[in-house]
Amino acid sequence: KYKDGVLPRQPIDVSEILRRKSSLQCKPFAYFLHRFRRVYVDGGVLPKEAFFLKSVEAGTCLRRQGSTFVHTGCEAATVFHLANQDRRKGKGGKCCSGIRQWNTLDCFDRLDPSGPLPYWCDVTGQNLNQQYKLDAEGFIKHGSGFCVSAGEGG
Repeated sequence: KYKDGVLPRQPIDVSEILRRKSSLQCKPFAYFLHRFRRVYVDGGVLPKEAFFLKSVEAGTCLRRQGSTFVHTGCEAATVFHLANQDRRKGKGGKCCSGIRQWNTLDCFDRLDPSGPLPYWCDVTGQNLNQQYKLDAEGFIKHGSGFCVSAGEGG
């Protein structure tokens, strides 16, 4: 453990922690992740990749600013990843039916004229407001059928 930004010179005695771990019959962390894989894997909490959302037309990236998203230079962009179980027929509840802001509990939710609003992710995929897909051409489509756009016309 670090103290004042440096490692201690003497090894730390963890024997009591190991004794307690053994007496409680604690499982390894990997067991926990596997046991709750429907949340962590199928719900997209542990993503395979993360990305920026960039408007090719405007040359700007999306950044979270308070309770909205704004366009900004890509050096200050927010990181996103795919998330939430996909409940559509044939998907079996596997990831992904939405877009989540990296390292937060927030996903794209209701689509307003100004763009998607952030709201707590529903990892079960049942919140219809959080249904967003990236299509093959790079467009973001909401479950309502509308596209998310950086343009003036929406």
